[in-house]
Amino acid sequence: VAATFNVTGLPAGLSATTATDKKSVTISGTPTDYGSSTFTVSATAYGKTSSVSGSVTVAQKLPTIDLAEGDPSQAIEVNKPISTIKYNVGDAASIDVQGLPAGVDYNVNNGIVTISGTPTETGTFNYQVIAKNDEGKASTLNGNIVVTAKAPEKAPTLVLTSGLANQTINEKEAINTITYTASGTATTIEVENLPAGVSASINGLIAKISGTPETIGSTTYSVIATNSEGLQTTLSGTIIVNAVAPIIST
Repeated sequence: VAATFNVTGLPAGLSATTATDKKSVTISGTPTDYGSSTFTVSATAYGKTSSVSGSVTVAQKLPTIDLAEGDPSQAIEVNKPISTIKYNVGDAASIDVQGLPAGVDYNVNNGIVTISGTPTETGTFNYQVIAKNDEGKASTLNGNIVVTAKAPEKAPTLVLTSGLANQTINEKEAINTITYTASGTATTIEVENLPAGVSASINGLIAKISGTPETIGSTTYSVIATNSEGLQTTLSGTIIVNAVAPIIST
C-alpha cells in the first residue's frame, strides 16, 4: 500500500528517502555527531497513521596519541636529565600522564604533551599517556624510564712521567726535575712536604718538581691527585741531601 512517510528525530548526517512506489522508506547516511537519538517513522494511508520508533547510538571517536619527538623508552642515571619526549594528542578533551619518576613532569600546550625533567629516584617507571574524549573514554600509550644509580666514581690516575721519584744528592746541588701527571677522573694535582728550596710548578694536571734543597737530611714528599668526589690517589718520593765533608788543605 502506498503511503506518505514522515521521519523525525534523526541525528545530523542521516536522512530518510521514500521509495518511488511509496511503499517503504530508507534511512541512511553518516552521523556527524556522537550521542543517542530516538527517531520515529510515521506512515499515513487512507487517512490512518501508524508509527514505529528506533534509536541510533553514535559513539564518540577515541582520541589519537602519536609520538611526536624523542625516545619513549629511556635509561638514564639518577640526577641527570632525560631526553625530552613529546606526544601529539590534539583531539583529546583531557590529558593525563601517570607513572613518571619524581623529578620528571609533563605539560600540555596546543595538543602537545611534553615530558621532561631530571629523575631524583631510581627504579623502572612504566608511564602512561592517557587521552580522554568528552564521554570519558580513553586512549593510552605507554613508555618507560629506567633510572639507575650513579656509577661509583673511580679514583684518579697518577703516574710518574719523567725523572726519579727518589733522589740522593749532595748539599747545594739541584735535584733532577721530577714530573707527575694526573688523568682519568682527576680534577686537581698538588704536591706536599717538599724540602726548602724545592718547589712544584703546576700546569693543569701536570706537576714538575725542581730546585736546590737548602737543608741536609731526608724528606719524603707526596703528590696527590683528587677528583670531584674527593677520591684521591697519592704517590710519594724521597729526596736525600748529604752533607759534603769540608776539604782541608795543607
